[in-house]
Order: sequence, then structure tokens, then C-alpha cells
Amino acid sequence: VDRSLFIREAITDPMQVFRAEIGFAAGVKITPETWSTISETQLVLEMVHLARVEDGDTVFELGTGTGYSSAILSEMVGPTGRVVTVERDEELAQKASERLFRFGYKNVDVVAGDGTRGFVGAAPYDAVILTAALAGVPSDLRDQLKEGGRFVAPMIVNENSQEQRLRAGIRVGERIGIHREIPDIAFVQVISERGYGWTSQQLRVAIEEMTRGATS
Repeated sequence: VDRSLFIREAITDPMQVFRAEIGFAAGVKITPETWSTISETQLVLEMVHLARVEDGDTVFELGTGTGYSSAILSEMVGPTGRVVTVERDEELAQKASERLFRFGYKNVDVVAGDGTRGFVGAAPYDAVILTAALAGVPSDLRDQLKEGGRFVAPMIVNENSQEQRLRAGIRVGERIGIHREIPDIAFVQVISERGYGWTSQQLRVAIEEMTRGATS
């Protein structure tokens, strides 16, 4: 999947859009209300590897952004598989859906909404992948994952320092059993009013601070 296609599609106005390196991820500010990420290719492939995504799988993704990682997942699950990706911003979701369809990724369903709630309409999932960091595993996502299903997400392990680790695990009953952990990562936090990351107000404040820093 050509990552540059998704970057060029997303970044259209240099006066309104800036890129900020955040660990392995490149952040893209569209408006004060919208914050998305275009993950580096190696990082996306590592997450897909950890989730052991296979042909025919049904995969849930939190955080569509430009649709780049969704396209990689689409390639991995093949024509008999399905990718459901949820993006909180309706405009981004619509653009990503159009972009993916135009590039031929027709086994991807883009849904606008709060990704921490999952999408029960396509559950249960063989794998759940999160492209934004969060504190704790939402019960909705756990419950929509098959028994033995794979879970990969950047997790906030210290809210004071905001330390994050990429964790991979499998569903075992009512919990996610972690079997792999990668330290020293940094992702944009999930945006949700449910207490797993930033609220919309916290996001607005953070973006305003970043904007001031970028223009000072």
C-alpha cells in the first residue's frame, strides 16, 4: 500500500494542516476539532503481525484517520475477509470511505462514531486493533472479540508520565491476556467521553497549545 497516496489525499491546504512527529506516528491537524494520525508503514505492519491477521479474518480497527492502516488490513484479510474501522470525526470518516473505495478497497466498512464502543453489527471479531492510545480495555471491545481473538493496542501505563506501551494479547473469558509488550512508543490518545483518553475539551486545549508552539 502506497502510504504517500494517503498523505497527499489528506493534506490539501498547507495553511491549515501541519505535521508533528509523535514517536512513530505523524500527527495531522485538520481543524481545531479534528486530530488524526497517519502511522508509519513499519509500525502498522508490526501491529498487523502482532494481531496475526490472516486471510478471511473479520477485523475491527479503532481510528480510521486517512484510511492508510485500513488499506493494509484490507490487503491482509483478502476478498473473503472484512475490516470495520471506526472514526470519531464524521468528515474524516466520509473522506476515508470515499478514498478507500476509490483505491479499490471494497471490503472495508468505515463507521463514524466512538470507537471505544466497537461496532456490534459485525461482531464477533477475529482481531481488534487500536491506532490510538488509551487507558484500559473498553469492555465493549473485549466482548465483541471472539474467544481466543487477538487484541493489539497502545496502552497508557502511567497517566502521570503518559508512558505508553504497545500490548498484544488474546481474549480469555472476561479478560485480555497480554503475551507481548513493546515499550517506548507514542501515539495520539483516543478521543472519547468515556474516560479512556482525552475528552473533546482536552483535545481542543492540546491542539491550541501545539498550534501556538508551531507558530511561535
